[in-house]
Amino acid sequence: MENENGFKNSYLLIGTGILLLCYNLFIRFTPLNGRTLEYDEIYTIINFVPLSFQQIFTDVATPNNHMLHTLAVKLCKIPDSVFFTASTRFPAALAGLLSIFLFIPFRKHFQSIYGVLFAILLFAFNGAHIHFSQTARGYSLLTFFLLLATFSLLEYEKTERENPSRKKLLLWAIFYFLSACAASVSVSSGVIFVFAVSLVFLLFTFPYKNWKKEWKILQYLFYAFTAVGIFILSYFLPNAAKFAQGSNSFGVKYTSCPQIISFLYAVLHDNDLIYPLLVSCAGAYISGRSRKKILWLLFSAFTVLLITLLTRNGPSRVYLPLCAFLLPAAAMGLENIVFYVKEKYFLYAKEKENEEKIPAGNKKLLSFLLFLLLFIPVFFAGNTTHTLLTPYDMNLLYHDLDKNPLLTNVMPVFSSTDSVALRSLHDRNAARKLLSRVPHTSALLFTFPLNTLHTMERNKETTSSMPLPKLEKPAAEIFTGRKFLPLVPLQKVTKPYRKDEVIFLLVFLVEKEYIQYVKVIQSLKGFRHLNYLQTIDDPTLYAGLLAAKAEEVTLSPEEMLSLEEKTNGRIRFRLLQKAE
Repeated sequence: MENENGFKNSYLLIGTGILLLCYNLFIRFTPLNGRTLEYDEIYTIINFVPLSFQQIFTDVATPNNHMLHTLAVKLCKIPDSVFFTASTRFPAALAGLLSIFLFIPFRKHFQSIYGVLFAILLFAFNGAHIHFSQTARGYSLLTFFLLLATFSLLEYEKTERENPSRKKLLLWAIFYFLSACAASVSVSSGVIFVFAVSLVFLLFTFPYKNWKKEWKILQYLFYAFTAVGIFILSYFLPNAAKFAQGSNSFGVKYTSCPQIISFLYAVLHDNDLIYPLLVSCAGAYISGRSRKKILWLLFSAFTVLLITLLTRNGPSRVYLPLCAFLLPAAAMGLENIVFYVKEKYFLYAKEKENEEKIPAGNKKLLSFLLFLLLFIPVFFAGNTTHTLLTPYDMNLLYHDLDKNPLLTNVMPVFSSTDSVALRSLHDRNAARKLLSRVPHTSALLFTFPLNTLHTMERNKETTSSMPLPKLEKPAAEIFTGRKFLPLVPLQKVTKPYRKDEVIFLLVFLVEKEYIQYVKVIQSLKGFRHLNYLQTIDDPTLYAGLLAAKAEEVTLSPEEMLSLEEKTNGRIRFRLLQKAE
């Protein structure tokens, strides 16, 4: 095989690495300060970052606390600064960037330059990895430490096989211990990933027949496994009740086959891992020196999914660290595919009579075209996934609305999980201008798919979906300067409504009225939060937007009109009608 054991074309690796570094610096770091903070980010900043070091690692009843990442944000954030948002996202961005270029120091685990480039490109263009490298959450940090632990095990096995130096074995055992411990406390689910990769590695590499003779070589790794186990038990057991509380409020148990299949598909699809899984399996099927490594990484990923299926399942983002297993395996698989196609079909076939010889220049061109062909799905899938995961920037929308005189009486509706973000807008003028729309709102401007409302149960941190009535088409589609958004008119509730229609509840209060009216709002059955906004000016203003299925509302139209009159229009009911 060409360059099978070496990197004669290392200049290509260096050149491509520099280009990718520039590219990733641009796409991963430039949006850090521009995009408005999301709900989970603000929840972390408000509730966990102010805690003491000890409290950060013990206040774990809510899964939003990604312990080690929270500590990193606490150390990095620059309060009262224009760089506040960027500083809170810096740890995640740095971990994401380091994950990409971690393949360079560990390049010898690939057969050639192809494998290294594929690995770098798979991480660089993975849409989910890009998004969570731009978001102040702990998933990219966990991915980085898990990847480092994985490579530490590979290095230990390589040292054991080629040059069993005790110093090197001890060094990689220590690297594994530190990275595995860091992964375990980056996000609480990190324990599952560490356990899976360690167990499968042990099963794949353990010398069952002559383990006594190999003990001198194996002992450091066993010491490291034991030390990691002690660390995990000493940390997680005292806090087990709190972790269980968070898991019970957050995770979902799937029991039927359709639910399990749907869950597995969502995990792979949402994390941009379907293509990597397919090429990993194809690469493992093709005979090659990387087969054992590919299988080890694949079984590590399968073990994680099996454990979660036996317990409780989180949302797809929890499984982003599967990238640490499936993307290196995919790079090795793609490398095997490249060599297989080259050898079998055109580059290394033995010359026969009357067979045209392929010039060296064409060999390089064909290799490049094959490499490019295999990479194209990565680029398009990553771009699509990143676009879907990255929400519309609220501050940009407010500025666009302000410039458009047609949207004076329009209230934008975001996903319910943006409610805290609405309450914490950076631009005070934008928040006040948005509030000024509420008393006059006659239409809603949707910023998510028109057929679904994403709501949050009041007094709970749980979200649910509410289908909208069938609308033939929106009243208008307004171009805000970024994209077209559907504009849906609202009607005052003056007559009986259908059960399949939706009733919106709009609230507009000043601070002294808040306590008085919030009790009235809480007494209304069936309504769920969409958005909640407050300014930090004096006087503080509050606005709320709630929704309910008409069939769940117990008030009659007459009672709604009466409540509007009693509250002087501070509480208003509006109807979203089903199309005739």
